[in-house]
Amino acid sequence: MKENFIICASVAILLAICLQLVMFIRLARRKDFGPLWENDLFSQKNDIAVNRLQLKIRIFGEEIKAYFSTVVGRCHIAIFVAFALTALVFAIASGQAPEATQ
Repeated sequence: MKENFIICASVAILLAICLQLVMFIRLARRKDFGPLWENDLFSQKNDIAVNRLQLKIRIFGEEIKAYFSTVVGRCHIAIFVAFALTALVFAIASGQAPEATQ
């Protein structure tokens, strides 16, 4: 049981890392995304910095929606959820899950 938990949890972690890599590649191809840290975005206390940050968050949201609307994206999320839930089941069955504090 413990080995199955380790395998399922490892696959779920690898799928999460792959999602970050896919998003990095998708955002790198966009011309309107640009570098996030240019001109030290967070030290400036003005509306321009806030607007730029909100724009980048919106662009990231659009890209993640576009990825999950594809067949590959839907398979990616389905496989991730399946392995994460399987790891949780194996963790509970083998006694590896953290106990609730009372």
